[in-house]
Amino acid sequence: MAFLHSEAIGKKSYVLQALQPFEDRVPLAKYHHHIDNLTGVVQAMGQCVAWAQLRGSGRQGSAIADELIDFAGHTKWCAKLLELAYELSGQVKDDWQTYSEAYDRGAFKVN
Repeated sequence: MAFLHSEAIGKKSYVLQALQPFEDRVPLAKYHHHIDNLTGVVQAMGQCVAWAQLRGSGRQGSAIADELIDFAGHTKWCAKLLELAYELSGQVKDDWQTYSEAYDRGAFKVN
């Protein structure tokens, strides 16, 4: 998509183009699936998610920033989260296998 739109400034008109990043992904194969090589990427993603949560805090009945910060300061929930993530990783692998097989059969061809 061109992402073009017009803009008038005074009596002059301009056509502006929004730019998109060339790639929006992390090449996992490059890191050979070793978690130590992904630590920086995961930390940056976590910081982005946390910042987005803080920016939206206190809106439409959601927790305020102070409550979110307090929650993050407790570690009781961390072990449960890691346990659930481990349990669900098997489901994600199964889903990926199902998707890959369907893709290989041509289920997602675009005309």
